[in-house]
Amino acid sequence: LCRTVPVMNFSVLPPRLWGLDKLYWSYVKLNCVDVLEIPEYPNSSGSGCYCLANHPIVRAELMGDVVRLHKKTKNLVFDLDDGTGVCSCCFWLRGNGDSDEDDDEILKLELGQLVTVRGKITVYRGQRQLTAASVRIQSII
Repeated sequence: LCRTVPVMNFSVLPPRLWGLDKLYWSYVKLNCVDVLEIPEYPNSSGSGCYCLANHPIVRAELMGDVVRLHKKTKNLVFDLDDGTGVCSCCFWLRGNGDSDEDDDEILKLELGQLVTVRGKITVYRGQRQLTAASVRIQSII
């Protein structure tokens, strides 16, 4: 399990050096409880950067079951339950008129399906969520 470590004894990277950290550009595998409780990176001043063992992270990967699904015209909002908590996810539909494979797959999403979601940790109306860059439905064999 990924757990956060206090940064009291570590040196804090200034924002201009965050990109040098390997985890800053990676999709870090987290649990829903980690996304909801991870502290902001010190001195980030609301930039959407979070601290995991003194590493600045902005992207995460979650896997869980879809427990709530709300389709709108421009986006799809769904809740993901991985056993540690429930995290809200938002996928923005591209809707440019062309048949987009990602949009076609995400619109087939149903309650109870196991999915892997990659995206940025964001805050919407005071609640943390994952703004999805990609959603993959996992097939259970």
